[in-house]
Amino acid sequence: MIPVALDNSLSATRAEKEAASLQIVRGRESILKLKPQLVALCERCEHQGAMDYLKYFLSRPQFAVKIPSLILVAQAGSENDDKLEGAVLVYEHQVRGFGCRVFVTDFHAAHRAVIAPPGMKTRVATLACEALMRDSAIVVQLSFLDEARDEAVVLREAKARGKNGWMWATMVREMVGSLPLESTYDETLALMGKHTRRNLRYYRRRAEAEIGCDLVVAPAITLEEFLAANRESAYPVEESLARWRFDSLADLPGRLWLGIKDTKDQWLSLIAGRSHHGITEIDWQVNRSGLPEYSLSTVMRSYLLEHEIAKGTRRLFFEGGTPHPIRHALEREKVVDLVVLRRSPAGLLLRSLARRFAKDSSYLTRVLADRSVEWSTF
Repeated sequence: MIPVALDNSLSATRAEKEAASLQIVRGRESILKLKPQLVALCERCEHQGAMDYLKYFLSRPQFAVKIPSLILVAQAGSENDDKLEGAVLVYEHQVRGFGCRVFVTDFHAAHRAVIAPPGMKTRVATLACEALMRDSAIVVQLSFLDEARDEAVVLREAKARGKNGWMWATMVREMVGSLPLESTYDETLALMGKHTRRNLRYYRRRAEAEIGCDLVVAPAITLEEFLAANRESAYPVEESLARWRFDSLADLPGRLWLGIKDTKDQWLSLIAGRSHHGITEIDWQVNRSGLPEYSLSTVMRSYLLEHEIAKGTRRLFFEGGTPHPIRHALEREKVVDLVVLRRSPAGLLLRSLARRFAKDSSYLTRVLADRSVEWSTF
């Protein structure tokens, strides 16, 4: 555990004015052992479900090539799980199998990055940054939800970490959140724009009338059939990712797994996700190519809404957002992007390299390359 003294000049509760203990846990298996404590923390922080699928998210191909690290924030000197105040999950990039001291959160999953009580997420995030920087990180990028925060508040918390000479940059942006579901399909559609409501009804009726599509709950499909559906889709993913998607469905708790077929027994669309605590989170959707006039994505969304409302789901969340017009009905959430960079030859080299590879790159690379970003040093 790393003791960190907090700045008592900040407006804070008594608990915030006490020292905090930080612990960095590295590696997938070590982090998975802490799942019960993390789930309990989520319950205390009114953040149910954020860590329920820890194994699932740590096994994703795009993150399996990184080294996960979990930073735990607790009251100083406490060994009890109920004294755990926060947790931050980050991933370290690797070069030839070795960590390169560059840490990032999942940019599209800000609701899972920082777990802390309401009003304390920025504090926990900056403490986690400090722990990683003291442990030799070159750069740390966190993206997390924190309502009613602005850049000035975030930088005050960063300054409270002490005069370390690190460079801090922060931006606050809006991200689409979940779709509230009413008790009926029509009441839910009423939350959407006229054009979206029309399309959800029109394209479903047209598909049912012209190609005879039907909804299939928990479709019985083989791996070979699923891989073929991926290859024939409008936006196929790499086969390794498609295999992972299929395999992960086998033992996924609260699995949502739907498909629509035509009269020729061909899969037109497949969609999958997870249901928990009255929320369904959609992870991915596959739509058959060559049928743009039927807007299969819209047809599946229509069936999905009806299916989830019938089973009592209160909110629908699309992992990574959605390009579908339904996004205009999604609630907005405030996201804090926080980057801390070491002022060192390695840090300067990283910024120089970022400018060469900024186009179509990660969020962190774009921030490091952007000359208009304002950096603060304390």
